[in-house]
Amino acid sequence: MSSGPQGLIDHLQKLWEWDDYISWDGEYLELHTGGWSGNEMVIMALEKTFFWFFYWQKSERGGHYYFTIPKKKEAT
Repeated sequence: MSSGPQGLIDHLQKLWEWDDYISWDGEYLELHTGGWSGNEMVIMALEKTFFWFFYWQKSERGGHYYFTIPKKKEAT
């Protein structure tokens, strides 16, 4: 199991209803609730976390949430 932001994102991907309503490319995370109350409850819980504080970029009307998680720089 991964830790940090990746661990949370892995967990979100398992919890999220409708696979095509969550998108993660390694840097940008999009969550779309689709009006489903379970997804909306996850958002309400997420809003109370440091993840939200550090990575949230914007929310749009209709249940659309966007996050940016900077990639870790490799040690040289």
